[in-house]
Amino acid sequence: MQINPRNLVLTTLEHIEKDDAYSNMAIKEALDGHPDMDARDKALFKRLTEGCVERQIELDYIIGLNSKVKFNKIKSVIKYILRMGIYQILYMDAIPDSAACNECVKLASKRGLGNLKGFVNGILRSVTRQKGTGIPYPDKENARLDYLSVKYSFPQWIISMWDKNLGEDLTEKLLESYLNTRKVSVRVTGSGMERIRDNADFVNTDLLPMAYEGASGVVVSSSEEFKEGLVTIQDISSMLAVLCAGIHSGDTVLDVCAAPGGKTIFAAELAGNEGRVMGFDISEKKIPVMNAGKSRMHADNVKFAVGDATRINENLIEKGDVVICDVPCSGLGVIGKKRDIKYKASPDRIKDLVPVQSKILDTACQYVKPGGVLLYSTCTIVPEENELQVKNFLKNHPEFETDCLTEFVPDKLKSRLQKNGVDFGPDSYELQLLPVYGDMDGFYMARLKKKKGNDDRYKIPDNR
Repeated sequence: MQINPRNLVLTTLEHIEKDDAYSNMAIKEALDGHPDMDARDKALFKRLTEGCVERQIELDYIIGLNSKVKFNKIKSVIKYILRMGIYQILYMDAIPDSAACNECVKLASKRGLGNLKGFVNGILRSVTRQKGTGIPYPDKENARLDYLSVKYSFPQWIISMWDKNLGEDLTEKLLESYLNTRKVSVRVTGSGMERIRDNADFVNTDLLPMAYEGASGVVVSSSEEFKEGLVTIQDISSMLAVLCAGIHSGDTVLDVCAAPGGKTIFAAELAGNEGRVMGFDISEKKIPVMNAGKSRMHADNVKFAVGDATRINENLIEKGDVVICDVPCSGLGVIGKKRDIKYKASPDRIKDLVPVQSKILDTACQYVKPGGVLLYSTCTIVPEENELQVKNFLKNHPEFETDCLTEFVPDKLKSRLQKNGVDFGPDSYELQLLPVYGDMDGFYMARLKKKKGNDDRYKIPDNR
């Protein structure tokens, strides 16, 4: 049976909004459910669904500009159809404007809303005309927040927060970076380095020795190198966080929030066959997925298990040479990959996350041996979850001190960051990465060390 990709887009957009589903998962479910769909139709479906989610604020603004009916009075299905049509007209040059309009009109009829065909057609024809003269966006000089919110489809509260913390110029560069197309970054194992070096399907990023990108058109997860465990999909920022932990051969490494397991498996490679690596996650459902990754990557020195990072495991106390604490966070650093995070995040959500992160830190730090390292990381760009969280931890845990991570940042990446104004020094124990620095996620990491020596003040009380 022939699948209409636009109808599948409409169904998926309905599912995302009505069921509060994450778009990346909804897209995967739809593609998995239609394995026989033509490759071109799959590409159209994926691009159009992602685009409608990514630019939703802008698309809805344009609908409002061109509709005589108040936006909140427009039927939901018609909103989705209009978003699809406008996105095709503005951002998919390979599709004629007339075809985009006609297909959306057909969708309205197919959904039993033939009486609204004229409404759909009228708005889309109007947008087609505006495309030639320029969409009348809010005035940047007099309504900067409105302009940036519409132009880059970002909630205003996030823009205001970044304006305050990063400055207006860097904030706009950051917003723009999230709309750029990014290649898939992969980590190459030591054993795979020789084979990948001369493989045209993979290109070195020139930032980290083990960091490559899939060449244009290459589906990394379908490659023989991926199946053989020579490469795995992992962002540069995630790789760097593991490098900054300073793992040595033979180390015992504990990863208290391990899913999806990429950092844990990289840690296992660095720890070597003599090392011992354990990864824990609160979700039992994620363990088989992580074990599958472990098997594919031949990481025999890794053990994954269910574990609540907020509750103490007495068997782990002072067992870790390195403890990785990559906590649940607002995720505002990975919006380029998970487009709807920006709509699901909120100040209240961040406020709720901060004490959870703090509790995980308070628990995980007890697993660090004297002289060992605690590596704290998030994939967000929020001071309360990052630098302020670490400062609060250090205030409450005098048994820990900061430890410079500069030596673990390769020179080429260090040079790139310095050109973008990131200051490195002998006391630099933390690093906030931003997508504007290159093809990487927004990521925070801090390297902390447990002081050597015994001190009864820091032992866990018997009545815990």
